[in-house]
Amino acid sequence: MVDGQLLSERRSRKLVSYTRQEVTLWQCLTVEESLRYAAEFKLGHCTHEQKQTKVLELLDILGLQRCADTLTADISGGQAKRLSIGLELVSDPKVMLLDEPTSGLDSVAAYQVLAYVRELAARGRVIACVIHQPNSQQMQLIDDLFVLAKGRRIYNGPTSVMVTRFASFELFCPVSYNPADYALEVASLEQEDERLKRLMMEEEKDIFDYKPTRLATEKSVDESYQRYSLTTFQQLQLLLHRTAMCVVKDSYQFKARIGINIAIASLLSLAFYSTGNNADRIWANTAVLIISLYAIFFTSLFSAVLVYPRESACLVQESKNNWYSLKAYYWAKIIVELPTLFCSSLVFVVIVYFFTSQPLEWFRFGMFTLVCLLFGWISQMLGLLLGSLMPIQNSVFIGILVLVPASLFSGFFVLLRDAGPFLRPLMYVSFVRYAFEGALHAIYGYDRPNLECPEVFCYFGKLKHFLSFISMPELAYGKTNVTGQLIVDGQLLSERRSRKLVSYTRQEVTLWQCLTVEESLRYAAEFKLGHCTHEQKQTKVLELLDILGLQGCADTLTADISGGQAKRLSIGLELVSDPKVMLLDEPTSGLDSVAAYQVLAYVFMTSVFIVIVYYFTSQPLEWFRFGMFTLVCLMFSWVAQLLGLILGSLMPAQQAIFCCTMVLIPACLGSGFFVPLRDAGLVVQPLMYVSFVRYAFEGAISAIYGYDRPNLDCPEIFCYFRKLQHYLDFISMPQLAYGYDLLALFVWIVVLMLALYLSLRRRVKQD
Repeated sequence: MVDGQLLSERRSRKLVSYTRQEVTLWQCLTVEESLRYAAEFKLGHCTHEQKQTKVLELLDILGLQRCADTLTADISGGQAKRLSIGLELVSDPKVMLLDEPTSGLDSVAAYQVLAYVRELAARGRVIACVIHQPNSQQMQLIDDLFVLAKGRRIYNGPTSVMVTRFASFELFCPVSYNPADYALEVASLEQEDERLKRLMMEEEKDIFDYKPTRLATEKSVDESYQRYSLTTFQQLQLLLHRTAMCVVKDSYQFKARIGINIAIASLLSLAFYSTGNNADRIWANTAVLIISLYAIFFTSLFSAVLVYPRESACLVQESKNNWYSLKAYYWAKIIVELPTLFCSSLVFVVIVYFFTSQPLEWFRFGMFTLVCLLFGWISQMLGLLLGSLMPIQNSVFIGILVLVPASLFSGFFVLLRDAGPFLRPLMYVSFVRYAFEGALHAIYGYDRPNLECPEVFCYFGKLKHFLSFISMPELAYGKTNVTGQLIVDGQLLSERRSRKLVSYTRQEVTLWQCLTVEESLRYAAEFKLGHCTHEQKQTKVLELLDILGLQGCADTLTADISGGQAKRLSIGLELVSDPKVMLLDEPTSGLDSVAAYQVLAYVFMTSVFIVIVYYFTSQPLEWFRFGMFTLVCLMFSWVAQLLGLILGSLMPAQQAIFCCTMVLIPACLGSGFFVPLRDAGLVVQPLMYVSFVRYAFEGAISAIYGYDRPNLDCPEIFCYFRKLQHYLDFISMPQLAYGYDLLALFVWIVVLMLALYLSLRRRVKQD
């Protein structure tokens, strides 16, 4: 109720201002700029000259002329308090509520603030302050006091009468005491004290006896009240201008983001130089795409996570006091962040795209850039969302927690055909998967010519083989049928004759579940080789069992054989009649990568590619291997933790987050997973010898596959990786040295512990 009128909550915000205890100022603005923007937001009905006059008047009243051109980050605590009060004075509120305006100030600054507040009150405003323990000088500036003890009133009235009031209840203040200190002593008395009880009862009696001279009703509410002095569009314009000014003045984050993107892009370019058109290094080029997406994710997410925590206090203060709407702030923030995202992502894409020799076609470059921009936008929005929901440290953890499953189901680590029925739905909602697929289609899709191959034979020289292998067949949207003629050996075949010379094996395996493998082949021979003798048919069956590696399961029901065996059997059923042409519809669909490799090896009689499946396989049930693997993980996490402590002790959180990205991506690049040692150039090889991720990865490989582990089980006739040495040679780890890896991690730990000590020592001396 103000002036006898009952106010709604919305209208009360126009007449009543509230200044929080914590000073909330835009650190990138000067004192005068802060007041000028406040005038623009709150005095929309005034002319430019009137607003400027108001700003100069407030600078004079608050004694801030000398620091008018100083950034708010560099002014003193007392000046900051006065400025925060001045920002609300712009709209001339009738009532001002100040929450501990002297908190955190020395006695001189606190006195100055209260002196200015008293001067403002003398100009016809009601100002209520919450103050803890004012000294005697400050007490002389206060007109009326309202004292509470345990939530109940013990005094309300002029400051000069308080001591006399307490004395009437036998609560005598010593002559040398500060009245404020004595009031605190009275408030601290036990509630059972009879004097305090009587004082509380008397004060509450005054409350019950009070009768307002004018009863307000709902009709007295001003219905024509307008909450904001500016339209939403005008608010948006002002917010865009102010936010852009802050970005220009405080450009550290923008420069850091650009610098990190340039550094990571340069490192990727050196590691994967000219891989884009090399069929023999197509997996390395695929790693370029996924690492590029990760780099954009981290830089976009971490920079966005820092936005809201820095601005939240100002946003709450200004929106609560009707400066602007949340809707206007939201759109201004989205719009201003887009140029930063565009510039940083474009710089990264240009460097990586051209130095890794991706196809020099503008439409492909545009498609790849668009995918990266959209992916960066998703990452940035995720960062803004997390930053608005929780503290910075929690946001970083949750961001990584979101990325890990999204990456796992991106189609790079686990192929779509290898995902089980429970995991496949996760792949359909993974935003990393769609970005990865979009990047692959931009680089390899849309009828791109076959890649160059420096070797005698490259299976992935034909891009359709590669896209099919990673469960992303070549784009063919809109095609529903195929027309044409079938010609074999120069002869045009009729549909009926073609069925004799051409066989077709469907994607879905169709077998008689009640027959064994040998029985299935024997019946196929009986049906398709009617002109042959029984001995010839039996010989054909045994020959196919041998060729297809199915001797071990010849007497097994087809319902009980593995997926790879079933695929080979379905092909063998058509091989009985020796067709000249065989059409196989996705012979690897539904198989794990090892079984898919074996099927293609038998079908095409060559071993041209190798797929590594490391996760989600049954590890050896040997305690010493479990212990070794656990030890590597513990030491690796220790290294990561020490690194985080060092960065946290050296710099603010926002800088530490960026530096984490700078350390993590090169370390992962040199781990030996994305780029084997044999493929690393002279520039990247030194990085691999100092990468702590590499030693942890090698240690884990040693624990799982080293120390004379027997050859792996293989249900098929041929498994190239059955001999573990073949696999270790493939990943450039022919000689495992678990002890050496532990020693390297231990050296990292010792070095980081020493660095942490020196960092803390430096920090203590500085503070």
